[in-house]
Amino acid sequence: MQRELKIRIDTVPDIEERIMRAGGRKGKKATYKYVYFNQPAGDVLKITKKPEGVFKTVIKARNGTFDIISSDLVDNENELMAELTTKFGVKKKIINHRSFFTLGRDKLSLNDIAGVGKILIIEGVNPSVEVAIRIGIEKPEIITESFDNL
Repeated sequence: MQRELKIRIDTVPDIEERIMRAGGRKGKKATYKYVYFNQPAGDVLKITKKPEGVFKTVIKARNGTFDIISSDLVDNENELMAELTTKFGVKKKIINHRSFFTLGRDKLSLNDIAGVGKILIIEGVNPSVEVAIRIGIEKPEIITESFDNL
């Protein structure tokens, strides 16, 4: 199971260069559009539109990280959107401009999220704050809330 560790980076200059100096490899850039649905605290249900398609994602908060329970490609976007809207109600819509990197075994993404700020996401089996320290973020501000709560 993949996990995410989210770190606020609004005040960290030249973050891309820091990742590259630490041995990171640059990947693609993309814009994602999220629709979050009302859920109990610690649970996340969202529809994500990205270049590869539309995905229904379920995430659970766990000890400062987020477990990605499922992320499934959707072929009936309009029907699913209507069903989830009726059942749960839309909580928030967000646009996220993302830049992707790899650093060792971890996947990193720099996220510029409208209305939220700039966030580094470290994704892996056991993402660690040590990765943030390795790229020069001395006192990482860990985000323990889903983007829809920020």
